[in-house]
Amino acid sequence: MDALAFNTLETLADGDVVRIRFLRREDKDGLVGLFSRLSPNTIYRRFLGPRSNWTNRELEYLTDLDGRGRVALAASLVLDAEEVIVGYASYMLAPGKQTGRPELGIIVEDAQQHRGIGTLLLQHLFEIASAQGFSELEAHILAENDQILAPAVPLGIKLTRVTKDRETFVTFRTDDAPKQVSRLSPPRGSV
Repeated sequence: MDALAFNTLETLADGDVVRIRFLRREDKDGLVGLFSRLSPNTIYRRFLGPRSNWTNRELEYLTDLDGRGRVALAASLVLDAEEVIVGYASYMLAPGKQTGRPELGIIVEDAQQHRGIGTLLLQHLFEIASAQGFSELEAHILAENDQILAPAVPLGIKLTRVTKDRETFVTFRTDDAPKQVSRLSPPRGSV
């Protein structure tokens, strides 16, 4: 699977169409826009604390992708005649590593949560990770933030959790992910 060329359209349960595609360097402004639409609570839960935005260095890191050990997908909707990034999911190996368990990150803007976008992002990210030879991804979340695991539930992903202090370490089995989630996205087509 060529992750760098990944680009597909999915239809949500309410009929809206979302584009899931590989994130590009030119998406930095779209990521800044996504961050600006996040509530302080979503920011706190996703980044394990408050913050004001991504730094230029973080935006470089988030968009410097190789399609194997550093993969990110953007979810976008057409809003006001413009395609807008409303979600983002990634897995990344630690800098300098070629093997191991990549770290998973996912965020969907508040107004678009609970529509299946996070599940679609994870479904495709797990497909890519599995095709690239990664059988597991890991995530570090706040212990009280179990709801962030909700997008994985429809996928039937096996996961393990270890909680230490106020942080939970979650391991996802990528090869458990179904190749299609028909109840969330009835018509599906590659673009």
